[in-house]
Amino acid sequence: MDLTNMTMGQACLVSLAGFLTVFAILLLISLIIRLNSFVIQQLQNGGSKSGKAAAAAAAGVVTSKAAGASEGEELSEEELAALTAALAAAMGTSPDKLIIRDVRPAQQVYTPTWGMAARSDSMEELSWQ
Repeated sequence: MDLTNMTMGQACLVSLAGFLTVFAILLLISLIIRLNSFVIQQLQNGGSKSGKAAAAAAAGVVTSKAAGASEGEELSEEELAALTAALAAAMGTSPDKLIIRDVRPAQQVYTPTWGMAARSDSMEELSWQ
């Protein structure tokens, strides 16, 4: 095909072929990334769950490790109930509608002293209203 004397139809076909090629490559890259993510999740989960963990997950009950807890230590039912009640109160919903799947400590962000003082002042103003 002579590129100097192309008709408009031929130019459209070349453009369409280029678009389809780029789309196909992007789709292939997306599938590879999803496959890698799936494989990594399977490796982190140990391939399959134990019978007790699978039954608990199917029932919607997931025990969570406490923030800062040592390996193997889990939240007690009272702690999990307190977290669920606090979250429900903050969200203004029923505790029956919530399922706590994981409890992790929040990332500590450095806040300057003046920022902490401003937060403290704001909280004091709210507590008097």
